[in-house]
Amino acid sequence: MMKTMIRTVIQITMSVVVLVAVLGCDDDGPVEPGDVRYNIYIAALDWVDGNATDPLYIIDADSMVVIDSIPRIGSLHDMEVSPDGRWLYTFVHRGSVSGCPNDSLRRIDIKNKRVDWAIPSGLDTRIQLLDGGSKILRRWSRHSICPAGEELLDATTGELLRVLPDSLLYQEGPINGTEVAAIIGDPLGARIVAVDVETDVIRGRIVPKLPSGQKLFPSFAELHPDGETVLAIAGLTTDLAWGMVGNLRTGEWLLTERIYDVNSAGTISTDGALALISDMNSGLSVFELDSLIYRGRVSIPGGQVEFVGDTKSAIMCGRGDYFHATHPVVRVDVNQLEPTHAVELPLPSPLLGAMTVGRRP
Repeated sequence: MMKTMIRTVIQITMSVVVLVAVLGCDDDGPVEPGDVRYNIYIAALDWVDGNATDPLYIIDADSMVVIDSIPRIGSLHDMEVSPDGRWLYTFVHRGSVSGCPNDSLRRIDIKNKRVDWAIPSGLDTRIQLLDGGSKILRRWSRHSICPAGEELLDATTGELLRVLPDSLLYQEGPINGTEVAAIIGDPLGARIVAVDVETDVIRGRIVPKLPSGQKLFPSFAELHPDGETVLAIAGLTTDLAWGMVGNLRTGEWLLTERIYDVNSAGTISTDGALALISDMNSGLSVFELDSLIYRGRVSIPGGQVEFVGDTKSAIMCGRGDYFHATHPVVRVDVNQLEPTHAVELPLPSPLLGAMTVGRRP
């Protein structure tokens, strides 16, 4: 699932050889009956005119080899995969019309590689699947000219179910519910709450601050499946930030770990056992949420991060190399705190783009 503020771009062509580097991991072996395999979906970003024609690439999460692609026209900014792995939901940017983006939210049949539906969308839309994958929370960036706001959509038809109150900045929540974390209030007076996107009922409250009492401005929040714990990223400046785990019921912060970038990416595992924060400068931080322990850090600076089905491994986009025009996508063992596989993808520059991990259809 897509859970974050940073998106890593990968621009590659089919004529370029993909180099696979195995960093100390045994072969995965044959696929046993009943085994669930996962794919990584990753695509390029073109902020200039949205006319990128390179495809959306599909990487096998076990072998870290490019196994397929989906043709596309446009720049993909965010992606989510349905729980059964059949549908890919993505926000597509295709230039501007009258000063506003000519953008759309699309549902793509992954196996048949065709668009099931497409609806107009606003600038830099962020999406998340909720209620078991039956609903989409669509968040449009605030913009003085273009449409903006948050909406709840039917994931099967794309139909608008309801417009959400604009007093909240809706964030992330567990896919099997309808509650998400939300940010309310001015930046340094902001608080994080839980809100039900179907009923607008608000629960809990916690103010991002350090043990010293210094208030921080939050840039990201995700609600834990227990409905009380929240993962947050908050800071004083863009390069002075903290990863934090708190309790909405008590209003107390339980874990606080220094990171670098306030725009880092975060995610909570589906079972709620672990949380990750991927920082473009300091690396990947791992939090144990059951025992409230900071497990440690993997020293690979990166952007977006996603769990692979369980809490044993995660996929992260490492920081690109400006001089050699390559970009690593790395599989990390979050228990051993070490990388196991990686694929180096050529690209013009390490920009920001879209990545997600989903069950193979």
